Amino acid sequence: MSRNSAPIRRKVRMNAQSAKAGAFKDELDAMRVIVEVREGYRCRVCRVNPVEVIHHRKRRSQGGTNGLGNLLGLCNFCHEECHQNPRAAYEQGLLLRRDEPEVALEQGRYDG
Repeated sequence: MSRNSAPIRRKVRMNAQSAKAGAFKDELDAMRVIVEVREGYRCRVCRVNPVEVIHHRKRRSQGGTNGLGNLLGLCNFCHEECHQNPRAAYEQGLLLRRDEPEVALEQGRYDG
């Protein structure tokens, strides 16, 4: 085998997940069912489409958790709208700033 055709050996496996990230994902998967039931299996914003995404109101990078006060069930369209229009999402409580507490929202329809 020539030097150029030798396989590349990596010290770190590709797509490896840290133990902390794996635990976070496992916790989120467990909360998914609870959030879907709480939302009545319908998007929290439009109440028409089924829940397709579990949305974190406060981002993980800002200290967000997988607590019920931080999670919403949204359809793909409303989730995309939430992140494309953050000003409206912050006003409606669909996004939280770093210093805001993760308090559950009232049930109801939210207009974007």
